[in-house]
Amino acid sequence: MCDILFCFDTEDFTSNEAADAIRNLALLLESEDIRGNFCVVGLLARQLTAWGREDVKAALRSHEIQYHTYGHSLHPMINEYTDKADYLSARREFLLRESEGLVMLREHLGTERVFCAVPPGNSKSYAAMYGYAEWGIPAYCDTVLDDPDGGLYFCNALHMQYLISLESLFYDGSKTIPELLDWLRGRRRAILYTHPNRVLFEEFWDVVNYDKENLVPFGQWKPCRRESPERVAYYYDSFRTLIRAMKADGGFQFRTVGDIVAEEAAAPARAVRRSDCPNLLAALKDGLRPLRNPCPLSVAEVFAAAAAFFLDDKVDCFTPGPAYGFLEEPMGIDKPCVIPTAELWKAVSLVETGTFLPSWLWVGGVRLGPADALIAMLTALSEAVPPAEVHLMPRAQQLDLDRYPQLRDLRLRGTWRHSDAFEDRWLSDRLRLQAWTIRNVNG
Repeated sequence: MCDILFCFDTEDFTSNEAADAIRNLALLLESEDIRGNFCVVGLLARQLTAWGREDVKAALRSHEIQYHTYGHSLHPMINEYTDKADYLSARREFLLRESEGLVMLREHLGTERVFCAVPPGNSKSYAAMYGYAEWGIPAYCDTVLDDPDGGLYFCNALHMQYLISLESLFYDGSKTIPELLDWLRGRRRAILYTHPNRVLFEEFWDVVNYDKENLVPFGQWKPCRRESPERVAYYYDSFRTLIRAMKADGGFQFRTVGDIVAEEAAAPARAVRRSDCPNLLAALKDGLRPLRNPCPLSVAEVFAAAAAFFLDDKVDCFTPGPAYGFLEEPMGIDKPCVIPTAELWKAVSLVETGTFLPSWLWVGGVRLGPADALIAMLTALSEAVPPAEVHLMPRAQQLDLDRYPQLRDLRLRGTWRHSDAFEDRWLSDRLRLQAWTIRNVNG
């Protein structure tokens, strides 16, 4: 059975007319007894009130409201103002700007709980991912990772990829409905998405008004070219046909992000025991990767568990908490070395595991990489009697990103609506540096 989530990037705050499509899509789903995920931009929520669109607000009440940022393509966008060397500065600006957007959802749509954050276009920032998670938003959709098993945890949230747009299906004919259903059968979860603006118009609203810069003053927006009435009617008819084909097939069920979050939360609590250390060592000795046993674990969580056991021999059970990667490229040893266990203890005692991990540790005059330190701790913890020293060989400090090609190849500069001044000096690389936080879904 494949879970199908319909996500609607509900974003066009420039066109009252485009709001008609929001209402129509919401009512279409309601008539088929399906709840959708309407990912709403804060400024649009405010504009619905300004336009007097109580019909749209009423139609949305049957569905989950998710968050699609404060201003979408309004410059500066998230990537433009978080591309900084100083993470704390980027975080402060993110929290200041984005908190206002969430307030707009609550004030204008009555939204009490948001289950996922959705970045606009290619505006994907590690600072935003961590910021949303710190606010208690449990999922992040349209991400830099994909996994047919139902998503992956990354930067402390469940990340699920947008899979295919409905406008590409219905307007561009990228797949027939039977081809789409066959393509989806091997997945546990799949997000099909659309943009209400694109149901009615031939072009995106932000291409006309916000491509690379704020092209017009706020409120003096240019209209987009209309689709023909025949094409619009075809879109709605095709959407209903797709829904009914999925119902008739029997291999699909319709879910919301809130449903998935509840399912993940219902899984048994994750815990690591000291006795697990030999198996953890065996699993990671030849290369770093997320683990499934004794429970789904990221490498950062294994590091935190190993540190807890290593520093206090009275700790027998560890419950994972928030996990973080690195702000700088980790650097490990380049030749075999012998590390005194007592010196390793001193170095690890200085590490805070509830924040970004250090890119190296000084241990008795030797610079160990974080993976070196992790293997050293697990080696010591796997012995019945703690050894006086640990022998280490050079190893990769990062996960093999070939398993995650979208993250491996990410280059944000010059993409989507970003300004020409956006350099991407930090964001793409730092997203890769968070790979230690990747873990598998439950179940």
